[in-house]
Amino acid sequence: MELNILLILFITVLVAAIVQGISGFAFGIIMLMVLPYFFSYSQTLAMVSFMTVFALGYNAFLYRQYINWKQVPLTIVTFIVSDFFAVWLLKYVGDAPIWYTLLGIFFILMAAYLLWGQDRFRIRPTTANAVLFNGASGVVTGMFGAGGPIAAAYFLAVAKDAKEYLGTTQIIFFFTMMIDVVLRAINGMYTSTMIVYGISSLWCAVLGLLIGRKLFQYISAATLRKVVCALMFFSGIKMLL
Repeated sequence: MELNILLILFITVLVAAIVQGISGFAFGIIMLMVLPYFFSYSQTLAMVSFMTVFALGYNAFLYRQYINWKQVPLTIVTFIVSDFFAVWLLKYVGDAPIWYTLLGIFFILMAAYLLWGQDRFRIRPTTANAVLFNGASGVVTGMFGAGGPIAAAYFLAVAKDAKEYLGTTQIIFFFTMMIDVVLRAINGMYTSTMIVYGISSLWCAVLGLLIGRKLFQYISAATLRKVVCALMFFSGIKMLL
């Protein structure tokens, strides 16, 4: 392992975990802003999936008593089908420059939605919408490693309060990311080097989540969302250029 890459990885995971601990999202997004400059596209997505599982598992444990288990089965089945297709497509196409361009476009669109569209477009909590949004989340996760906000948009409309929303989304994202990790492993996207990098960074994820939990009372999620969206936007522009 190269020391400079390992140090950058530690810092990135720490910052991503702090943001995740405060807002409940963006762990994978922040990692995707940095890691593609040091690893191949498929390797980056594999590492992001591996690390995100631990961050989600921690938050799901904290809010376990608020989980709406009725939402879990349909979401997981829909995600498996769509994510399998996306991971297979990525393996078939390979590490092409087009993925970096598409990731940049995705960052810009997602930043725009989180800033201006999330409060304007209301989603009805129907079975059709559950399949549509969670299916789209699976495809985006498989191709770009950041499909969480799409599924979150649906669960915001379904959950009766913030705690149920957070508990339900974190446990669902935990299960779906576990599936994503398995699919990527089956398709040969994990190497021994990537596993070592991932395991060696786990302490940064734990530390960042603990810091994020402490900072939650001082920093509003709305303010942090604006910062993350700004970073996503400028990162997307840089990838396009």
